[in-house]
Amino acid sequence: MAKGGPALMERLPVVSCQWRLAWAWFIGAGLTFLLLLTQTTSGKYGEQYTKVWSWFLPTVVPTLTLVIGALVYDAKDKLISVFLICTQQGLDFDPRRRLSNLTIPQHLAIII
Repeated sequence: MAKGGPALMERLPVVSCQWRLAWAWFIGAGLTFLLLLTQTTSGKYGEQYTKVWSWFLPTVVPTLTLVIGALVYDAKDKLISVFLICTQQGLDFDPRRRLSNLTIPQHLAIII
């Protein structure tokens, strides 16, 4: 057994591993998004900014969508975390829907 850490053969709960990966992807994608946004608004890319965004968005968005989908699928028929609801609301582009008007089962129905 390694000192100060889990043994290599120790099993970890899948949910905790999913959340660790989700946080890593969201933080990494968020920081990269802010960096690209800052560089684009400062004119670093000039007229070529569409090439940067056409590389970044198709690379990151499908993976983030898959991560959210895995977390939501795991949350079916269980208590759902506030993070998932807020993430869904952030990705929900219909302004007529509001968090206060929806119950948790309706949130799951909207996401899935």
